[in-house]
Amino acid sequence: MVAGAYKATPIRNLEVETLVPPLDLYLNKRVADFEARLDQSGLQVVMDDARLKILRRFGKRGRRGCRRMSLNAATKAFKPTDLDQTQEAIGAWQAQGNSPDEVVTQEWKNRFLASQRGRSLADIQGQTLLEAKEPKEIEKALRKYLRRHKKLRKEESSLLIQARTGRIGLRKFLFLRRVPSIATPYCECGEEEETVYHVLKGCANNPGAYELQRKEGPTDALIRRLQEGDRVRPILRWLMGRLPEYRLALELATD
Repeated sequence: MVAGAYKATPIRNLEVETLVPPLDLYLNKRVADFEARLDQSGLQVVMDDARLKILRRFGKRGRRGCRRMSLNAATKAFKPTDLDQTQEAIGAWQAQGNSPDEVVTQEWKNRFLASQRGRSLADIQGQTLLEAKEPKEIEKALRKYLRRHKKLRKEESSLLIQARTGRIGLRKFLFLRRVPSIATPYCECGEEEETVYHVLKGCANNPGAYELQRKEGPTDALIRRLQEGDRVRPILRWLMGRLPEYRLALELATD
């Protein structure tokens, strides 16, 4: 899945939106799955014997000392490699007695909840999805959440992620990114900072929001639908008309 998000979007939000765990956890899981296949095929013993011969031959203690060393002792004679560190992490996973998928989900949950610094819709929804106790329940909720994107067009999916993360082409975000033409984060109405909530609430500069509310419900209901990804197409279509970068996509979608 291609998110279509701004570069300034927090990685933790993109991981949840696209159902991609933190990169180091993902790669460790791939190594763990590979080693499990080696164990089942019987090749792990052959590889350990070959590795031990190499370590004994080139170990720091000299040839005579290394000949009597075990695999673990010979391994310690060298500076740990990235693979050694990965295998150490995998060993800690196996000690927990869970499958690699369950451990990755649990570690992902712990990191996300520990790094809560923002209060965007994506942060709130991510916390809701990851707060389940059982890793299998978390994975089920994440997959259900991701499936909502399948009902949307590409531009709608991108805009949904931008709206939920707050990294969207409205004045508050553009001002924070120091876009030259944006001198203030406030809406042209002068009442509040221009955010998704503000434009959906309606103001002198966004009178069309009142018609959207009449058809789809009050502002809080619209925000909740964006957060959960439920029946969001009418809201996204209205936001597209509000954002210049999406007007061509809106014209193509309505032709």
